[in-house]
Amino acid sequence: MSASGALNQQLGRPDRLRRKADFEKVYSKGRRVSGRFFIGYLLFREQGPLRVGVVASRRVGDAIRRNRAKRRLREVFRKNKPRGSIAADVVLIARAAITEASFEEIHTAYVRGVGRALEESSRKPEGT
Repeated sequence: MSASGALNQQLGRPDRLRRKADFEKVYSKGRRVSGRFFIGYLLFREQGPLRVGVVASRRVGDAIRRNRAKRRLREVFRKNKPRGSIAADVVLIARAAITEASFEEIHTAYVRGVGRALEESSRKPEGT
């Protein structure tokens, strides 16, 4: 695979939530999906890209564990992007249990929670 092919799979700037105001809007108006390894918030919008923000507090562990948890959550999100175009913001908040979980366990929890909610919204007809 060429270097440019690998870059297309990364989550770029337009794919990430970056501003505090965006996170707060998702927290206050979004739908909450709880899981064993993370909490997800989803806020659907009229238009725009599917964006993700990932948070890991000090409860998760030291900086190494927090960064590993965030990398894993971003990777699970990237690998499970819905096929249709969905305008939504997703915030994933890591829980302490994520440090002991395998990638497969995190993946399964994501698909059952946030992934299912995103897929359901992509199947709804326009205007509902």
